Amino acid sequence: MSIRDKLRSAIEYLYSPDNSDSFWNAATIIAVLAIAFLIGGGIYVLYYGYPFVIYTSTGQIYYIYPGSIQVGAEVIIIAVLLIMGAAGFYLVYRATTTVEDPELYQQMLYIGVVLVFISFMALFAFAAAK
Repeated sequence: MSIRDKLRSAIEYLYSPDNSDSFWNAATIIAVLAIAFLIGGGIYVLYYGYPFVIYTSTGQIYYIYPGSIQVGAEVIIIAVLLIMGAAGFYLVYRATTTVEDPELYQQMLYIGVVLVFISFMALFAFAAAK
């Protein structure tokens, strides 16, 4: 089976009436990734053509350059942190709606709060570095 046939079967699976939930789940994930890319500054970096990382003459590599320049690695890092925070909020939401298993509720709640906390702390640290 070629890659084209596999891709076609995957698209047919997503578009079939029996799997409409799968299509909307995939569409939601793609939308979240696109929004994180846009909020992270992806269009800005693509438009101005900044490099992925900045190398200095001393051999240092800057993934997040302190100044007005935003490099490609920074866009990816910020997008991942935004997605991590959104996943944490989703876990906290799901924990409040899952009442069947109290142990699962606690795990989802703790993991969600930790993800949100790490995401916010890292985003604030990167904002302070700029």
